[in-house]
Amino acid sequence: MQLSPTKTQVLEALLKHQTAEEATTSWGRKAERKRALELFQRAARLGSAAAMVDAGLMCWEEGRCDEAVGYYQKAAELGHPVGMCNLGVSYLEGERPSGFVILAIIFFFVSRNCN
Repeated sequence: MQLSPTKTQVLEALLKHQTAEEATTSWGRKAERKRALELFQRAARLGSAAAMVDAGLMCWEEGRCDEAVGYYQKAAELGHPVGMCNLGVSYLEGERPSGFVILAIIFFFVSRNCN
């Protein structure tokens, strides 16, 4: 499916010295990422721990860290080891009180022993 950029997107691409093809590809990727996140969120609402982890990863990459932590917490509550590990990492990397370092270490050990 070929996606067409809007006039604004073409102008933004020109300002960034992109070709029309690069702008279309970039815009297409953004649309695909948005759709993927929507699908992960839908599956997460239906109870898929794996989808919660994937939605959390995408939110983290977009800078929506609090939302990502929420997904990781839900996945960890369901016993998903990657959700636990990512929750631990988010506790170490995010702006959290010092007590969260201990929680992060606990999540690392628990997630390691889930396999």
